[in-house]
Order: sequence, then structure tokens, then C-alpha cells
Amino acid sequence: MKTITIELSALLLAVFLSACSQTPQPRTSSNGTENRSDSSRSPEPMSSSTRPPASKTGVISDSMCGANHAGMLKTGSMGADDVSCTLKCIEAGSHFVLVDTQSGKLYRLSDQVKPRAFAGKKVTVSGQVDEARRSIKVESVAPATWPLRQTTRNY
Repeated sequence: MKTITIELSALLLAVFLSACSQTPQPRTSSNGTENRSDSSRSPEPMSSSTRPPASKTGVISDSMCGANHAGMLKTGSMGADDVSCTLKCIEAGSHFVLVDTQSGKLYRLSDQVKPRAFAGKKVTVSGQVDEARRSIKVESVAPATWPLRQTTRNY
């Protein structure tokens, strides 16, 4: 009985896998022509190698604290500022992230060496941005150049 159950499970798995691997057949109309319009097809997603490089500006932080180090800094064991807290969290097993200053989103960085020099600082990270996975394949990290606010004073 046990052998039959195992063989039946293997057979069902094989049928399922073969059904999943088959490509869908195009629908045909009654006159035998293919009924496939290009407008109904969804575009192919871009692979990470075909995405154009992009830049995100924000603050280098760690995945444990994210944008807010206040909770960890209150304990006193993680240092006195965001820089020391970020580095201590990295030593504890956290990962470098970029906190986007415009959206507040966290992006995990593929390179865990380059960001170390910029921990807690405002930077521009260039590379391939994957919005779905909230990650950046890092090509470069540089100090951010923030536009100066122009003010008009009437004297």
C-alpha cells in the first residue's frame, strides 16, 4: 500500500509538472486563424541586466533601524549618533540600506563595502534600481550634492 501511494504521488507530480511546463496554445477562431492581438499581450518585464542605470539620493543606514535610530540610541549601547548606530548594527548582522529622502522607502544595497565610508551620511547611489524588490545593484556611491535653496530678501 505504501509503494502504491508513493508511485501515485510521483505520477501526480509528473503530470502536474508537465502541465505547468507546456506553453499555452494560441486561440483560434472558427475559420482556423489565430486570434491573438498584440495589444492584449502584456509587456515582458525588464531583467536587471537590461534596466538603465538610475540614481537615488538619501541617507545610508542599516536594515535594522531604517530611517529612525532613536530607539537604539536610547539604549546607549549603540553609540551617540546615527553614524555609530549604523556601524554597530552592521557589525551585529544588519545590512546597509539607502533611505530615499523623497519617498522614505528603504532600498537594500548589493554592495556592502562601499557604503561603509558613508554610514549615516547623505549620498547619491547609482546603479540598477529594482523597485519591486526595493534593492539597488550598486555601481557607485558618492556624497550627495544638494541644491541650495535660493531665498529672496527685500531690504
